[in-house]
Amino acid sequence: IIKNKLVRDMKVDVEVGTPRVSYREAITKEATDIRGKFVKQTGGRGQFGDVTINIEPYTAAQAEEAELNFKDGVAFENKIVGGKIPREYIPSVEVGIRQTAASGIMAGFPLIGFKATLVDGSYHPVDSSQVAFEQAARLALSEACNKAGLTLLEPIMKVVITTPDEYIGSVTGDISSRRGLVMGTEERGNARLITAEVPLSEMFGYTTVLRSMSQGRATSSMEPLEYRPLPPNMVKEVVAASNDVVKLTKIYTKVGDGGETMLGSGEMVEKSSPRVTAYGEVDEANASIGLAVAILGESDLADREAIAGELTRIQNDLFDVGADLCVPVEADEEPGSRLRTTEAMVTRLEEAIDRWNARLAPLNSFILPGGSKASAAIHVSRTVTRRAERAVAALCAEEPESTMRYAQIYLNRLSDYLFVIARVANGDGERDVLWTPGGQDQPLEALVTATVTSDFREEFEAESTRRLRKRFMWYCGVVLGLSLINAISVVILFIFIPQDHLLDAWVITIATVIAVIPFVWAFLFAKKRQRIARQTLIRIVFWLIVGTSIINLAVAPFSRRASQAIAIDQAQKIQERRANAGEEAEPAAAVDAVLDEIAEAVDPEADVTGGEGEPEATPEFAPGTQQDAATEATLADDAEPATNGGRVVVAQQDLPGGGTAQVTVDGPRFGIGAMWMLNLLITHVFASLFIPWTPREAIAPLVPLLILNALLLLGFKTFGDISDRWIDLVLIILLSPLVGVPGTLICWWRHSRYRQKFHYKMLRGRYGEIKAEFSEARKIHEALFPAPIDAGPLRMDYIYEPMRQIGGDFLFSRSIQREDGSVVLHAVLVDVTGHGLTAALTVNRIAGEIEREFGEDPDTTPAQILTGLNNYIHHTLALHSVYATALAVRVDSREERVTWASAGHPPAFLRGVDGTIERLESTALVLGACLGDDFVVEELSHRFTIGDALLVYTDGATEARNDEGVMIGVRGLEAIMANGRPEEFGGWSATVMRHVEQHRYGQAEDDTLLVEIYRPVTVSK
Repeated sequence: IIKNKLVRDMKVDVEVGTPRVSYREAITKEATDIRGKFVKQTGGRGQFGDVTINIEPYTAAQAEEAELNFKDGVAFENKIVGGKIPREYIPSVEVGIRQTAASGIMAGFPLIGFKATLVDGSYHPVDSSQVAFEQAARLALSEACNKAGLTLLEPIMKVVITTPDEYIGSVTGDISSRRGLVMGTEERGNARLITAEVPLSEMFGYTTVLRSMSQGRATSSMEPLEYRPLPPNMVKEVVAASNDVVKLTKIYTKVGDGGETMLGSGEMVEKSSPRVTAYGEVDEANASIGLAVAILGESDLADREAIAGELTRIQNDLFDVGADLCVPVEADEEPGSRLRTTEAMVTRLEEAIDRWNARLAPLNSFILPGGSKASAAIHVSRTVTRRAERAVAALCAEEPESTMRYAQIYLNRLSDYLFVIARVANGDGERDVLWTPGGQDQPLEALVTATVTSDFREEFEAESTRRLRKRFMWYCGVVLGLSLINAISVVILFIFIPQDHLLDAWVITIATVIAVIPFVWAFLFAKKRQRIARQTLIRIVFWLIVGTSIINLAVAPFSRRASQAIAIDQAQKIQERRANAGEEAEPAAAVDAVLDEIAEAVDPEADVTGGEGEPEATPEFAPGTQQDAATEATLADDAEPATNGGRVVVAQQDLPGGGTAQVTVDGPRFGIGAMWMLNLLITHVFASLFIPWTPREAIAPLVPLLILNALLLLGFKTFGDISDRWIDLVLIILLSPLVGVPGTLICWWRHSRYRQKFHYKMLRGRYGEIKAEFSEARKIHEALFPAPIDAGPLRMDYIYEPMRQIGGDFLFSRSIQREDGSVVLHAVLVDVTGHGLTAALTVNRIAGEIEREFGEDPDTTPAQILTGLNNYIHHTLALHSVYATALAVRVDSREERVTWASAGHPPAFLRGVDGTIERLESTALVLGACLGDDFVVEELSHRFTIGDALLVYTDGATEARNDEGVMIGVRGLEAIMANGRPEEFGGWSATVMRHVEQHRYGQAEDDTLLVEIYRPVTVSK
């Protein structure tokens, strides 16, 4: 039925077969003096091994008596004498025999129950090796088994059947038809216990047959007993069925330890050869697809099962492609004689590509791999497949006559298929992340991907813009406030600056006003507009910083010249005031006071140093000896400004006994270049403290400023009058990019932290919204459930515990009371595949369908209910891979019977008033799996008297696991029903739920619904 549905409706190729039985091979007679010789010459050192063995049937008792190792049913004995084979090769012979026995001779099943005896052999002093003797032993055992009468042993099972007396004839007859032997029967209460020995191959599907044969009243169990010879007429059939199956029994062979490997044709080639590389790359592509299938299974994609099925089929195809590449094409090869990649395989992929691609919107840009875990994994598989395609293309170019082109074509189509499926895994392309050409020049927010804030892209952009506007206004406001403070310094500048330097003061004043005007405009612009594009604000900040810094660069020479002029002017005034006072210069204290006063006026950190002569000499200061680095007033026309350790001398005095005392200020060593860099550093850090921009945006204004700074410094040095040394300027230019490091680090830290906090805030808020919505949805969902029935001849109670806030379990009930007081209770319990919101929405649809069916026929039967539900689910939900199990019951208090039909649902339990337990097994397939005549539902009934109780449940109860991962299972629930005390917990549903919760470790893994229908001993009105 399932096959027909898949082939007819889903258009899927299906291969159906019975489960594989674990047969064993055995020999029936002795074979002696069987020789195995392995000789191979590869151009260098060859391979040589030669052994002769005897084999005979053997038992564990014989091996124990002879003190031989009988591991896995194989014994080995060495009877070599005279050193015909060196002792170091004897273990290799045993290994070869045991490995060959494990992989089988006739049909690939393990060979057991024999002893191999090594009796003779020979070796080559150069070419013999452990591998050679291992291969020789394999050849010898294969030949010996062909002469020793190989046969097959089949597993025999001990079967125990419990059945009512009326079905004993049918059951024993069926056992005989299965080649079974009835070993005995015995009475067990009202039933018979039948013990039989039956081959395992005949027991597949027996539970279903037994249930149908006994109307669900018989049960069975079986366990392995022993192996017995398979009938001769069946040996050929089993061998033929097994020859097409690939069997891997040995993980390592050591054949490739020398850097060579064997192709499917038997040829030894280097592992670096193009052919080995090609099928190795195909194997890597296969493995990556396997990982993608595993990740896909954990996703919530609606089509995950369909995609996983196709990918699994493709994995099988890739093994075929690898087998094709592993065997070079021969010139006289007949079509179909080898496993090759075919045109049909390519066509199947092309059809799948067209089918899936029809659902996708056309692309106008490339997409970035990602969007979801499943899609990213499939993209990885696509890139590995493309690499495999390139390797196969290289092989086709190098060995065109021995390689089929269809392998390369198949891999090419496979990469296209994986690209399409990756988009499907992204919600049919809804979560695709498009490539933005020139993305390195785009702001980070324009390139935010699904891995960061794609779920909240609009919210992130809006919040970032609001935050930037607020911080931008603060930045402009603080700059304007500092400009007011700077205005005070400009006023002071006009008070103290000498008259011949007033032009410098006016330049500084005008520059200050010009620098303030853009900030005033920017503040008003942002204040008037509540909605401003983020990029607009970033561009304004860019030009504010660039413009302000250019003004500062231009005015820097004027500021420096003005400050030096003020300092020198103040020094001259102090000297003149001392001279006019006529003070004596003899006391050392007076001289020191004058020097200190001059130094304080010129520079708070100015040095008072001794010149040539004794440093301890007391200076005698005289006016009129100052030197001005800017005007060079007292220097000769051809003289350079006097310096002391890189500082400009602004005042000096000859000392008695030789030498001079000097007052100095900063000179050319820390000139205008360093001043500009400091100004730019402060400007950038200050902006970075306020503006919430990205590191890339923070670096942008520095680039033109650093270039302009370098050009100005070089220009002033070449054509101007700055006294900075060339080496100082070059060093400043090279180190100038470092001024952006502090501000950029601040931006990176703040922006990263903001993104994390925003994402957490949005997730927390969205979680709260979803939780509230789920809470309301749960109220609506549970409103579909019926009210418990706590009065009358039939009672009903239930407990529902969804795995999440809402789930996919549902209970419908309808009670009909007759005029005589008897009651008919209909109940339908449904368990939808999946969990959470998807399952709950499905339940909502199914509830409406059940209401419709009972509305049309209030006395409908359980079988009719399930048939109608199956048709509905098949036509509406199965297309989305949504199915359901269900159990419908009809309980009649007057007839004292319960009638039920179950569609793939776990067995319900009917507990009689006498404590007996009956299982209400499934009578039909899962709802939605098939349609029409393929869906056959059987309706069964059982006596339901006063004191009886019926427990119906979903698989969340049986699948509860303890801390060791052990499920409570159906048997566990049956034991609870047999031994529980419902009066302690208020009914069977509460009793079972309490035991389930005690057994369960951790969170529930599925929805749990427990429904109890019972007939009370005392009826209340």
